[in-house]
Amino acid sequence: MSGRDWKGEASTASERTGQQPMEDRQVAEYLRSHPEFFERHQDLLTDLRLPHPESGQAVSLVERQVGVLREQKQELKHRLKGVARNARNNEHLLERIQGLILALVDCRDLDGAITTLQHVLRREFHAEAVALRLFREGNGATPLRHYVSPESEELQPFHGAISRREPVCGYLTPEQVRALFPDQAGEVVSGALVPLCEDDGHCLGLLGVGSGDPKRFHPEMGTVFLQHLGAVVAAILRRHLDG
Repeated sequence: MSGRDWKGEASTASERTGQQPMEDRQVAEYLRSHPEFFERHQDLLTDLRLPHPESGQAVSLVERQVGVLREQKQELKHRLKGVARNARNNEHLLERIQGLILALVDCRDLDGAITTLQHVLRREFHAEAVALRLFREGNGATPLRHYVSPESEELQPFHGAISRREPVCGYLTPEQVRALFPDQAGEVVSGALVPLCEDDGHCLGLLGVGSGDPKRFHPEMGTVFLQHLGAVVAAILRRHLDG
């Protein structure tokens, strides 16, 4: 009896004895619970014929298993390459953030720190638009465009990000774009909103990074580096605000 006919024979025998034929699920459960089955019936490994998923030609169970293992190996290699690529990207990103921190530490005043922050984000992080809003009344030492009253209606479109104290990435609403990037209102589509939060949870301000590419920033993006960046920038700006 050939391996490809064994199930059919079993079904016929069941019909002769009045028993119900085994369902596919039952067969699968039996083989899964008895992995030694094919050790006792090794002839089935070569007798069973399975259609190849691409060519449609029948191949033995052993050949099919080899093919499946080969596909799994290729998939694993592909995943490992992705992990290695992400690791390199994260390493480069960390190096750029470190460079930004060092540049900010060297700044002598608040205006210089803000200018450096915007310049480095544009040059090293390829940001098309950068905006900073500090939640306090201006004191004249820094251009008023960087200040906004904590009670200002201008902050309403950012209430979610500010209240959660966590960075948010994705599409920006027209109100958000006009509030942060009035000179680029027709160009910015997606962005990252980074609350500048201190260790005690106090939110010092909001950093906005915008792009004309709708896919540049999306909700599924990781925000670990952005949160780290927000904490560092908040600490450095606080030093100048208190100075």
